[in-house]
Amino acid sequence: MIGKIYGVGGGTKKITVTFNLTPKEAKLTLKDRDKKEIPYNDSNTYKIEPGLYYYDCTSENYTSIQDKQIILLQDETIDITLQFEVYRSKEKYSKFRNNLGKNRSK
Repeated sequence: MIGKIYGVGGGTKKITVTFNLTPKEAKLTLKDRDKKEIPYNDSNTYKIEPGLYYYDCTSENYTSIQDKQIILLQDETIDITLQFEVYRSKEKYSKFRNNLGKNRSK
């Protein structure tokens, strides 16, 4: 069983894993157990072998997730919600307000 959990042994049937990200503009980086990056996929859906993985998820003005460990054994959908960053500095808050105005005009 341990061989299957860690994706050792080859020939393992691939699973489909979809990541739903909030906010929608967040970027996901999926990495294998050796922390080698798996090529980016616009739809955030990956066809991978079952096993141990890590991910990073980032978006401007949100608190990032770094090297989150996850064991994937079957097809599944994973929801990731980043927390809005509370601004403690005036400079960061001003930058956020400026970007917010730009997004509204689109």
